[in-house]
Amino acid sequence: MIHALKPLAPHTPVPTPCTPSPICGQDNPAVARCEAEWHRVYHAVLKKKKGNDEAIEEADYAYREAMPALVGYSNICHFIACVVYGMLMRRFDPEEGPKLLYAAQVALSTIAPQAKALSRNSQNPDPKPETRSFTPLPPSPSIFPHPSENKQVTSSDMKGAH
Repeated sequence: MIHALKPLAPHTPVPTPCTPSPICGQDNPAVARCEAEWHRVYHAVLKKKKGNDEAIEEADYAYREAMPALVGYSNICHFIACVVYGMLMRRFDPEEGPKLLYAAQVALSTIAPQAKALSRNSQNPDPKPETRSFTPLPPSPSIFPHPSENKQVTSSDMKGAH
């Protein structure tokens, strides 16, 4: 007999950041930055006496904003790590994660094979966790609408966009 899985809650907040570990996903500096931003915004919104749902919505937006731009092999790899971790932690709607991974796939396909090889060879293939250093990633331009912006696109907005 096949048992159906029960659907999980759409958003399950993690009130405190986890300790960096391979399971946590925060050994990746981009994921650590996204998670740190999520927790910072989540707690800031709660301190303003706003509800948990609003805190999660704002924190999810902050997570997206902290993701690296899809420019360069290394950033694309970090972007993929952020998306996968974000999917596991329910930082995205279920339909959004695969679309973001597809965007990363398209971006990756635009990079010449030589650039990928150079990038791979320039990185230490298996650095020890204790020897890794955190290099802050530059801020990424926003590609996501802010939750407070509920602007509807009309046909008049599309005129002249061709």
